[in-house]
Amino acid sequence: MRKFFTAAVASAVMLSLAACGGQESTAVSETTETAAEESGQEAESETQTESAEETEAEDEDLISFENVTLVDNDILTIELVNFYAEDVNWSEGEQNEKSITIKATNKTDHEFFLNPDGFYLDGEELYVSMQDGSINPAPGKSANYSFRVARDTKPEHTALESLDELYGLEGDFSGVEELESGNVSLEVSFSIPEALGNTQGTGEGGQTEAAGTPESVEESTEAAALPIAIGDTISTDEYEFTLTGVALSYEVLPSDTSSAYMSYPAESGKVYVDVAANVKNIMQRDIRIEELYTASVLYDGQYPYSGFTVVDTGNNFDWVGSYVAATPLETCKTHSLVECPVEVDTSGKSILVTLQLGDEAYEYVLR
Repeated sequence: MRKFFTAAVASAVMLSLAACGGQESTAVSETTETAAEESGQEAESETQTESAEETEAEDEDLISFENVTLVDNDILTIELVNFYAEDVNWSEGEQNEKSITIKATNKTDHEFFLNPDGFYLDGEELYVSMQDGSINPAPGKSANYSFRVARDTKPEHTALESLDELYGLEGDFSGVEELESGNVSLEVSFSIPEALGNTQGTGEGGQTEAAGTPESVEESTEAAALPIAIGDTISTDEYEFTLTGVALSYEVLPSDTSSAYMSYPAESGKVYVDVAANVKNIMQRDIRIEELYTASVLYDGQYPYSGFTVVDTGNNFDWVGSYVAATPLETCKTHSLVECPVEVDTSGKSILVTLQLGDEAYEYVLR
């Protein structure tokens, strides 16, 4: 509207002053150009303001990091890349989901696979969903992987309130290394507060002592654990668990070995505590492997070992956490494998197996 008004006035003035010579005409032309320039500057200013607002909004949904190492050992390095938020439409409605991105580097000449084995905030175990599949960078290579993190509420998860909550994230990954001699279990832990040098609530020596870390959760559940025996069935909100066997094994075999098959041989100097169970999915959706039970072992009353769970598919095993273990009302055969030193088998000392089934812990005395 402003441009149109300026042009109309300019035309009228030019017509009325046409007989007065070129000087007045030049002045009117300069006025018109100045008005047009001002209008253009205002439009550009409005565009710049909108762009700044968009950038600010984007920054609120992304927190990036550099040189923050979560895990560094002979096998791999895991670095923190970013936190990000995005709106996701679910059947129950839209949620502003929060995710974490990491960069994993494979330092070896062979493959490995890692999946989330428990993420925690202030001791509370969270819902975790893999956005890019298992952590599996090629030998000598790096790759980024994102994980959606939320409160593990029922029947559906609840998004975290803000990205800032992720600053307190701690957790574990578990999986296997694929060696020529066979698969070997692999486990790593991380703590974002420790990686960022967060000293809030530290104890002596500046070490973080956050009450309710995964370790303290395990201790509290062990103290309240219930006994379980072979053949017992335990029901949770997600599944019915029936314990079918607990044994020491140097090679865990699938149910069908009549032709070619895949097994889990223990590494030299190691032995598996094999916890076998049938799990019936009682939810109205598929249950993933990462949502199944977990097993751990306490040897001689003082040496702890944790395991990973796989699903027997006949002549093979599925172990990738995001894979479907069972459809609704389907029963799957499972093994939770806890790798231990061979001394656990040969010494004759005590072996206590702990199973985390839903919100309850159960104990089985193997020896």
